[in-house]
Amino acid sequence: MDLSSHTSTQLSTGDLSAADVVVTMTRQQLREVVLQLPDVWPHAFTLPELVRRGEEVGPRIPAHSVSDWVDQVHQGRQRRDMIGTVRGDDVSDPYGGPDAGYRRTANALAELMEGLGLLLWLSGPTDAWDG
Repeated sequence: MDLSSHTSTQLSTGDLSAADVVVTMTRQQLREVVLQLPDVWPHAFTLPELVRRGEEVGPRIPAHSVSDWVDQVHQGRQRRDMIGTVRGDDVSDPYGGPDAGYRRTANALAELMEGLGLLLWLSGPTDAWDG
């Protein structure tokens, strides 16, 4: 994969407000997003939290929108749950480390994304995004 033309972009509050789902890699990032824009709390998660809670709720029913499913996943969350750390709720950042760290992170992301894909598109990833 050639990422040589990739440039990072600072998210704006408008980007966050308009998003159906906000996914962060760490709880710290999640806290910063929610502190900046409290209204995104119901649809902002770390990727591991979204997958974990999604597995508890179960896959999206094809007749329901992604937003409906995210609402179900959010049920029962408390803002105080963001305080501290929860083992497994952060995706490690391999930046500056050995190649093995990058491979571990890539494998973890692939597993999480596969899990999220299965939860969102039970009948297959060819379904149209309807969030």
